Amino acid sequence: MQPKPKNVKAMNRRNFVTGGAAIAGIASAGCLIETGGASGTQASTGSSGPLLIASDRNGVVETTAGKVRGFTRNGIHTFKGVPYGATTEASGRFAAPSKRKPWAGIRSSMYYGPTCPQAARTGWLNDENAFLFQWDDGQPGEDCLRVNLWTPGLNDGKKRPVMVWLHGGGWAAGSGQEQPAYNGENLSRRGDVVGVGLNHRLNTLGYLNLAAYGEKYSASANAGVLDLVSALVKHFCCAQR
Repeated sequence: MQPKPKNVKAMNRRNFVTGGAAIAGIASAGCLIETGGASGTQASTGSSGPLLIASDRNGVVETTAGKVRGFTRNGIHTFKGVPYGATTEASGRFAAPSKRKPWAGIRSSMYYGPTCPQAARTGWLNDENAFLFQWDDGQPGEDCLRVNLWTPGLNDGKKRPVMVWLHGGGWAAGSGQEQPAYNGENLSRRGDVVGVGLNHRLNTLGYLNLAAYGEKYSASANAGVLDLVSALVKHFCCAQR
């Protein structure tokens, strides 16, 4: 057996955990940098520039319903959970989507909005399957008409293709955030495109035919599809390209 080297501190579990936490804390502090005036340009991704900018002075754009504020990471401006229609809970349940009401001030749009309520899929209960897909159920709620958007530039006068991702799930399950691959940051950066993902009504909330109960519900059998039409055609304007 070789002798133990001198001046080498034994690495036990406690030292490893506390040391790793300290490194993670330093790394996080170095990434969360607030800076102003970057809303019209791409953020620096170099070693001397910020990796993530989250500030009241950054990433603020005008939509058809009011101003929203996102964040910028690695040069890509991100806006999440922006409403493209009014809430579909209560009186809006089973009805065709309606236009969202304007809001005052600046709406923070940095995290995904509610996902349509749905039953858990059996695949999420399988450990290996869940590890492979890294499912994210999100926060369920009927105010789920939300859009997520990634763009390389704001107010730069450049026209970019818009690529919209409509999640799968057989019209009964899923969301615009359920898998890590649905995050459009890398696609936006590599393709110089505006990436978009969205949530809409599913299962009984989106496709239960209640037309026999009055004119208000005449479109209930296709409410989920009408949500998509609303997002793509009527109200799709979540950030200036």
